[in-house]
Amino acid sequence: MEKRYTIGEFARLTGTTIRTLRFYHKRKLLVPTSFNEQGHRLYGKEDLFLFQKIITFKYLNYSLDQIADFIHDEELNLIETISFQKRLLVEKQKSLQKVIESLETVEEVVNSEVEVDGDVILSFIHTFQQGEERKQWLSTFLSQDLVEVLFSLETQKQYWMLLSELVNIVKTDSPTSVQAQSKVLELSSSISTLFTKEMLDELEENAEKIKAAPPFLMDQVSEEIEHYLMDMQKEMQKDEANRASDKPAT
Repeated sequence: MEKRYTIGEFARLTGTTIRTLRFYHKRKLLVPTSFNEQGHRLYGKEDLFLFQKIITFKYLNYSLDQIADFIHDEELNLIETISFQKRLLVEKQKSLQKVIESLETVEEVVNSEVEVDGDVILSFIHTFQQGEERKQWLSTFLSQDLVEVLFSLETQKQYWMLLSELVNIVKTDSPTSVQAQSKVLELSSSISTLFTKEMLDELEENAEKIKAAPPFLMDQVSEEIEHYLMDMQKEMQKDEANRASDKPAT
């Protein structure tokens, strides 16, 4: 007669917990082969093999609902299923790598001498998360070389360090402040070193298109800074006009 195992014995045999086995039973993933006179679960060799299948599918990152479908589907094409799962896992791996890169960049910015606002960090992660969508959108009107530079890790790091400093300026200085205007010009000059003259010209030519980003690509921090810089630009133009009018006629 085939040996039967109580739930406790089966849990020790498989290295799992009684609670897990009860949960699998409830989900109809692993229904015991039989029950004793007291109604206690009894597991056999077939249950052991089925448990191994469940653990293997879990290792392949399938959900319990998917596993339930698989183990009850006698016509399951396992090769196709595994190939499909591999593709999903590769995409997930790429996605996780992007998350890691974004967090590494955040760490570098946070560990720099720049005081970083919490909203900037969240805005950066949000932007990084939408990197592919932003890339595709910008590629519709910018050259491929420029798009690649814009989305390189070095550019991203420099941009977000710049943004952090701009946020600090927005919080502490008025757009009319000469000190703030000087600092903004200095920061703008530092970020421009990442691009060739041709790329800078291309960015200037497409400035209006870039500003017209789809709503789902916008973020609160960048919008606030843009409004601040627009006000600053108006003030600087007004000062320039005043200085020009104050010059004596020749």
